[in-house]
Amino acid sequence: MNFLKSFLIIATAIYLKPAFSCVGTDIQIDVNDVTCYNKNNGSIEVLETLISDKTPYRYSLNGSAFTTNPLFSGLTPGPYSLVVKNTDNCDFAYPEIILITQPDSISLNIVVEPLVCGDDAKLYAQISGGLGPYLYEWNNNPLSNLDTLRNLSAGIYSLKITDQNSCIKIQNSEVLAETIFKVYASTSADLIQIGEEITLSVEVLGGGAQLSYQWFPTSSIDCSTCSETTAKLFEDTQLSVIVNDLENGCIASDSVFIEIEGEFSLFIPNAFSPNLDNKNEKFLIYGFGIIRNCTFIIF
Repeated sequence: MNFLKSFLIIATAIYLKPAFSCVGTDIQIDVNDVTCYNKNNGSIEVLETLISDKTPYRYSLNGSAFTTNPLFSGLTPGPYSLVVKNTDNCDFAYPEIILITQPDSISLNIVVEPLVCGDDAKLYAQISGGLGPYLYEWNNNPLSNLDTLRNLSAGIYSLKITDQNSCIKIQNSEVLAETIFKVYASTSADLIQIGEEITLSVEVLGGGAQLSYQWFPTSSIDCSTCSETTAKLFEDTQLSVIVNDLENGCIASDSVFIEIEGEFSLFIPNAFSPNLDNKNEKFLIYGFGIIRNCTFIIF
C-alpha cells in the first residue's frame, strides 16, 4: 500500500511539470520606430496579454533575460522577436518578427550662386531624406521655412536643418570674394598728327577664357572686334572698347581720348583703293580748324 502511494505521488509530480511552448496569438504590442537615422530611440511595449491567467508575465526580447517590465526602449533599427512567459514557465512567442525601421538620413547640399559682375550672391538648400517639411536656421537666426538666402557678401554661412522628427543636419558653405573683371584700354599715342596711324590694345583683368571685344566708333578702327588693332584719326576722337566675359556674363569697358596736334590741320591722301575691301575706298580730305571749302579736280 505504501509503495503504491509513493508511485502515485511521483507520477503526479512528473505529470505536473510538462515541458511545452505556446504561441501567443493574443499578445498586443505597440511599436515605435527610430525617429532619426542611426539613432537608438525605438521601442516595443506589450500592451495586453490574454494568453493565460498565470500572471504576472515576464518578457524577453531577442533572447534577453526575462523581465517583468513590458517596455523595451532605446532600440536600434532591426528585427526583434518577443517571448512572454507566465508563472507556469510556459513560453508564448509573438507570432511575427517585429521590425523597427528608421528614416533615411538627411542629405543637405547648399548651392552657391557666387558674386559675379557686381551682383550679390545667393545660397539655396537642396534636401532629401528625413521627414519633411523642413525648418531652416541660417546663421543662427530664428527658424523659418526659407530655403534660400539672398543678397550675400563674401563670407562663411551656416545652415541648420530640422525635420518633423526634430532630426538635425548642419552644414557650412562659403561665398568667395568676387573675382575682379576690369579692362584697360591703351594707345600708342594720345597726341598725333592728322591721319597718323595709332595702335590700340586692351588689357583684361579676371574673367573667363572666352572674351569678346567691340571698339567704337567702328568707322575709325581697322578691326573693331580685336583685342589689338589700329586706327587712323582725322579729328579729336574718344575711342571706347567693351569687353564681354562670355562665361560669366560680365561686361566691362574703358576708353581713350586721342587729340589731333595743332590749332588746324589738313590731310589730303595721296592714294585710295576702291576695291571693296572696306579700306581706303573713298578719296576723302580731312581737316579741322578750316572753314573754307576747297574744290579739287582729279586728272
